[in-house]
Amino acid sequence: MQRNAFLNNKKIHQNILPGVFMTAAVQMVNITDSIIAGNILGQDAIVAAGISMPVLLFIQIPAIILAMGGASEAALFLEKHDKQKADRVFSASVVAAFIISLFVAIMSPFLIEKLAIVLSGNVALAELTEPYIRVNFMGIPVLSVAIIFCYFINLGSKPHLGSIFLIIANMFNLVFDILFLKFFGMGMDGCAVATLSGYLAAMVVILVYFMQGHHQFHLRRLDRKFFGYTSLVVKSGILKMDFTLMSVLKPIIINFVIVRFLGNNYMAVYSVCMGTMLIAGLFTDNIASLVKNTTGISGGYNDYYDIYTPYKKRVKYSCIITAVLIMLFLAAPQVITTLFGITEENVLALCKPALRIFACSFPFCLYNKLMIIYYQNILHTVLSAIIMLMQEFLMAVPLVLTGMFLFGFTGICIMTVISEAVIALPVFFYRIWGQYNNGSGGWLDLYMFTRAADEKFMD
Repeated sequence: MQRNAFLNNKKIHQNILPGVFMTAAVQMVNITDSIIAGNILGQDAIVAAGISMPVLLFIQIPAIILAMGGASEAALFLEKHDKQKADRVFSASVVAAFIISLFVAIMSPFLIEKLAIVLSGNVALAELTEPYIRVNFMGIPVLSVAIIFCYFINLGSKPHLGSIFLIIANMFNLVFDILFLKFFGMGMDGCAVATLSGYLAAMVVILVYFMQGHHQFHLRRLDRKFFGYTSLVVKSGILKMDFTLMSVLKPIIINFVIVRFLGNNYMAVYSVCMGTMLIAGLFTDNIASLVKNTTGISGGYNDYYDIYTPYKKRVKYSCIITAVLIMLFLAAPQVITTLFGITEENVLALCKPALRIFACSFPFCLYNKLMIIYYQNILHTVLSAIIMLMQEFLMAVPLVLTGMFLFGFTGICIMTVISEAVIALPVFFYRIWGQYNNGSGGWLDLYMFTRAADEKFMD
């Protein structure tokens, strides 16, 4: 029996927007800081924010592991109608995230100065980087608890609340960035304080949610089973962290080399390029990544229509947005550079061709992302991991560094496109070959899933 098409489409759109906004809001924090700091403090502030981004993501990894693993395990317990164990998983995730992040905050005074020098490569840039990462390290307990709550709130009957929380946090972050930098003159300290203040202000959403009597989870008193639940959550979360770990390691290496061999101006251009790619990915990648939230469950019930429909729609949405972004980047790269506050003529001259070249990588990047999700959904996890490792490290880092040493910054831009294409093209032909030899003696659908034979709706 087919699903009701109207209800199916409604559910797809209902889940797309909260999921996209939530993931986008998390990623927008550093981009907002880069844009505001670049316009008020100058392009060196863009560099400071850019080289700090992977390190700040790295210290959030424990909270993300606990959030993803805890949400997955809690969902399983809720399916079994074991509310007590779901609450204990939630409590263990919150407490463990707070303890780990508190340790990071306590240790930060002994790490920040040396870390800033290592990231910056020179004293002048380190003076901007140090206060930014210092305040973020000190405030990591706030961010960690917020991440945990957002993931668990999305499991409840009001998944939009997690998105609302992060959107409010970013709105306050934007206001506080302008207030602290332009009017109070707080410099890079102000960027980090604005981020933490935004999250604290948005905590009102979480407080209101938990003050209501019908919220999904409750904090429970810790007992001797705390470590058992924490271990369960960590094991589940680590399995989902391969992409995040690679996405941290790659920019640390590339940023380190660019700052030392090409200088701050080129690092500013690269930060703008990576910031714009992140903005593009906020919608294309995030829409695509939400496929696995529905198709994995439906696949367990052999509900091929419920697999096929969301995948097809999300692929279409991602492709349309990608096409629009490419046209924008090719036609008006100066709009993007102005957004980040780049005003020096020599840096502007570098940014325009760089952004146009980077835009050419969007289709390949999107296709690789879709293939990673596709192979995860059909339980070909080894293929998915291979594509992910190649995209985020094994192919990207060597080619980009080779391009830089051979052709300078232009080589970085060109090799970024080539690294994505070199992965996408073999994967494409392998997928075509695999579909033709799927055992049924014919081709599968364009969207790679077995298409339901009868698509009559129940409307």
